[in-house]
Amino acid sequence: MSRLNCEDARRLIHLDLDGEIPPDERKRLEEHLASCPHCRAAQEELSAVDSRLRDALSRIEPPAGLVRRTRRRMMAEQRRRSLLRVVLPAAAAFVLVGTALWFAFGRPDTGRRQITLAQHGAPAVVLSGGDAIHVFEPHERVAQPGQTGAPLPEDSVAWALGEDSTRLAFAGGARVDLSGEAVVRIGRDRIELFKGHLRADTTEAEGPFTISTPWGDVTCRDGIVAVRSDGDGRTAYAHVIAGSAVVTADDRQQILKAGESRRMRIDPDREVVL
Repeated sequence: MSRLNCEDARRLIHLDLDGEIPPDERKRLEEHLASCPHCRAAQEELSAVDSRLRDALSRIEPPAGLVRRTRRRMMAEQRRRSLLRVVLPAAAAFVLVGTALWFAFGRPDTGRRQITLAQHGAPAVVLSGGDAIHVFEPHERVAQPGQTGAPLPEDSVAWALGEDSTRLAFAGGARVDLSGEAVVRIGRDRIELFKGHLRADTTEAEGPFTISTPWGDVTCRDGIVAVRSDGDGRTAYAHVIAGSAVVTADDRQQILKAGESRRMRIDPDREVVL
């Protein structure tokens, strides 16, 4: 049996945290960790973060009306499937005609419509970097490995672990890049950042998009904004790359323009320990 390299070992560490590592792979991982202090340190750090995250999520109260909204989405999905069984033969002919028109007149701008229609009501989808993201479904304490193209349900928590950024596309048109082991919760026209860094591009969004954090709120429309938390989680920085954004923090609201930044301190009433 071949020995693991560090890259494969990191992948198996994530599988081990999710309880999905096969027994033979676990043995290989243990052998590698016994001789590699760097991977052993990484495993200890990720295990500690995983434990804190699960504990923090268990204390988050479910939003009011969640069961009612979930039942409505399930009923809508059942109606959609019934409709597909009826219209699928006609749709096949329509696709053939549409394909001919596509080549004849050029590709239409369908980016936002595809996100809105293809995800069955989910507010966001993993656009790229899905192999490095783990997703906690609402009220679940065990993360499931993500993948590019996977829809993210409302109130689900995504944990981006990769060294490269993970991009999310929201149904309303916003694009969000996660990095720095970001932990976020998904909303309809907002995202909650608990840890790490994100960059939100709202230049194609249908309306304002809000980044809610333990340090304050950042609302952006027709612009690009970045929010970065520091190492100890006590402060964060909002920086406007393009357009403008409204930053509400430290009991003060401020409009930042392109090139401007603002330091935000932790709000004890919002703090989440990870």
